[in-house]
Amino acid sequence: MVLKPMRPVTVLESDIPKLRYPQLLSEKLNGFRAPMIPGKGLQSKSGEAFPSLIVKDLFSHLPHPLDCELIYGDPLARDSLQLTKSAVGSRHLPINLAPNALKLYVFDLHSSFGNARDRYKALQD
Repeated sequence: MVLKPMRPVTVLESDIPKLRYPQLLSEKLNGFRAPMIPGKGLQSKSGEAFPSLIVKDLFSHLPHPLDCELIYGDPLARDSLQLTKSAVGSRHLPINLAPNALKLYVFDLHSSFGNARDRYKALQD
């Protein structure tokens, strides 16, 4: 079995017939995709570290490689992407934003090899 590094990409409905399987897909929420790389922390989809100190403070302790998304506030709110950008896009959290409103939504645990059901159970544990 050949394991390739996780690389989040956006897949449109028109792209689905072009996919090569097996693939692991998850829905996109209205925030910033943030894979967790042990020793490097949460990174943007392009592999850059988030400049935000609050991201490092809140989530640097995570020990496993994870596929996650950072979202500030209500993930269904119209302004969640803009608020998330404000929260994670600069070194310091803007004074009008509360640190506890920044959440990490985890989709997959990449340190457990096996099928998606096994990884989901490990993630819950």
